[in-house]
Amino acid sequence: MAMELGVGYKFSPSDIELIEYYLLNKITNQPLPIQGHVIECDVYDEKQMSNIFNTVKTNLYVFTQLKKKSGKGKRMDRTVGKMGTWKAIDAPKPIEDHRGRLIGGKRSLDYENKERSGEHGAWNMKEYTLDATL
Repeated sequence: MAMELGVGYKFSPSDIELIEYYLLNKITNQPLPIQGHVIECDVYDEKQMSNIFNTVKTNLYVFTQLKKKSGKGKRMDRTVGKMGTWKAIDAPKPIEDHRGRLIGGKRSLDYENKERSGEHGAWNMKEYTLDATL
């Protein structure tokens, strides 16, 4: 059941809320607290990214699947077809819950457009991960 936010309210969850109530619920197939504010989208797919770049003017919360460069490797493939790539701009930062337990991590990425040489930073992504022990 979708829950609408009233006039004057903005969907702005904290890092802890994003991990505990959205990411964890998504992975364990539990319902999300508020439907419709986090969408599923492949941010590494050229067609989907073109649609997002042309329509979204504000914050967007997305579930996406990471792709590995090779089946057994640990490195991720962050290219967006021939359009560009998401480049990490910092190391993952640990996120702890209110009791001080590690629950996940967060890192920032900038989009670097290959079609428009030198254009980057117009899009910034925060990537959240769950701690493997949860």
